[in-house]
Amino acid sequence: ASSPTPASTEKTQGETSTASTTPAADAPKEKTKGEVQCEHTLLGTLQHVGELERTGDLSVSIASAGFSAEPLKKNVTSCYAGYNETPSEAALAEADAMNTRMREAALESAKKGKLQDAAAPDSAAEAAIKKDFLDKHPGSEVKRVFMTSAWKTNYNGLAVRNRYKDAIVVMAVKDTDICLRVPANAAQAATTGGGFDSKWKHDIFDKGRVVPCK
Repeated sequence: ASSPTPASTEKTQGETSTASTTPAADAPKEKTKGEVQCEHTLLGTLQHVGELERTGDLSVSIASAGFSAEPLKKNVTSCYAGYNETPSEAALAEADAMNTRMREAALESAKKGKLQDAAAPDSAAEAAIKKDFLDKHPGSEVKRVFMTSAWKTNYNGLAVRNRYKDAIVVMAVKDTDICLRVPANAAQAATTGGGFDSKWKHDIFDKGRVVPCK
């Protein structure tokens, strides 16, 4: 049998292996401490956005301040500054995008929201709730307060501890045409004489559900 040709048995002079010339994939760039901290901050906001999209729930603080990206950008900048770093344009852009997503989620969720039915009005309780709400959340725009239950009673064993009524605070979501339905109540402690204290105590939540204002 004829011997194999040189071309079939060995590489020609100057020819190299394809495997040896393929460049190695670039190793992923290690994140800075500021970038890691910023990711945690944005992740927390993303969780709030996800909850808003799923349930329509929004914090009173955001509803009162409006959907501005500046507070989130300030937090992002602070994350980097803590490690003497400067926030990247991408991080600030992500904060903008997340804020926009939150606003859009609120507007969309409000279309499916509705106010609860009102119970008999109680002007004294309603006024007390509104005052307490504005004391806790100054700058909020309260559209109305209405009761959603008659008196209920709490007991310590067999003894009456207090009585209370449930209510709703309807506040405007700043810079939008939607509102936030915030659950609240007004309570009066029982007195030793079998009556109730004239002073009101309140349990106003810091979260509500986005709804149409009417």
